[in-house]
Amino acid sequence: MKMNDTSSSSKAMIALYYCYTPTPINDVTQHISFQKDLCSEHKLNGRIRVSSEGINGVLSGTKFNLECYERALRQEIVN
Repeated sequence: MKMNDTSSSSKAMIALYYCYTPTPINDVTQHISFQKDLCSEHKLNGRIRVSSEGINGVLSGTKFNLECYERALRQEIVN
């Protein structure tokens, strides 16, 4: 591996998404805390709007961290 190698997993990327949840988000305040903790853990920046109907977000970070965020969010929404 070269010292200046910039693999796609370490490049900065932007993710724009919206997600209508299969069931309503009953505790929006709790979900906002979940989002803040998850973004902090994965060093993501951006804006996320949460309502009982779903989530709308724009995040920036590495591809790897955005993929980790997506997996954790999918798990949270399904459970």
